[in-house]
Amino acid sequence: MLTFHTVLLLIALFGLAGLVGWTMLGPLGAAVVIAVSLLTSTAAYRGRARASLRQMGGRPLQWYEAPDLYELVAALAHRAGLPTPRLYLLPGEMVNAVAVATASSSAIGVTRPLLRHMPADEVAAVIAHELSHIRHGDLPLNMVAAGLAGAAAVLAEMGRFGVIFAWLLGAPVGVGELALALLVAGGIPAVALALRMSISREREYLADAGAAALVGSTQLMARALWRLDQLNRPTWWQRLLGYPSPVEPTGLAALFSSHPPTRQRIARLQAMRPPRPNLTYGFLHL
Repeated sequence: MLTFHTVLLLIALFGLAGLVGWTMLGPLGAAVVIAVSLLTSTAAYRGRARASLRQMGGRPLQWYEAPDLYELVAALAHRAGLPTPRLYLLPGEMVNAVAVATASSSAIGVTRPLLRHMPADEVAAVIAHELSHIRHGDLPLNMVAAGLAGAAAVLAEMGRFGVIFAWLLGAPVGVGELALALLVAGGIPAVALALRMSISREREYLADAGAAALVGSTQLMARALWRLDQLNRPTWWQRLLGYPSPVEPTGLAALFSSHPPTRQRIARLQAMRPPRPNLTYGFLHL
């Protein structure tokens, strides 16, 4: 599922990677950079699904351990038109869920605090959010964006060190040209990262809207986001022990954040037209 905004950002990333490759290696270099970044991101995408959950310390969650959760995920996946993903239990005290997928399989990882501290209907909203990521193809999209941004950043760094070494070796590089080259090369990784993170934030908004449609309530999705934010804040005794409170980035720092601020996500959901309720939660006893 591609939106006009996402397409524009992807075109900008393609253009940036191609421009850097063209500058350093010529027209053929631009084509090679784009092709290699696409191939590497595709390979990473195909090998990531369940391996990434295992790398996070997750283990397969058996049906008999959480039959209600399996029933919930199966119902939501059916409504979304997706095969039922495998479930993994992730370690840690964060209230969180993560989705990964390939073309042939998908998986969702959940933490115990998510199941322990959130009401069943809000757990459904969180799971629906992750299923929306799978349905929208956000994982391969983000991998492509990461590959293009990484290629642009690496080539820019190579160009910067090349200019420095050329100047040190006595090549005809003026001080003004040197300063301009370093400024441009230093700014390209930041621009590439900002474009990549902008795509990620856009996909989060779309996943919120998709989840609200799946569970039939924008208010439910908004309430789940609010509770996630509150539950992941340190308690009073943790603050006494020096645990830092999460601070949402503002200003320029917000350009490099992968998720929009929770308050903005909630505001968008509340501004949406409420979908027709289409899911009951009588079978949920998590």
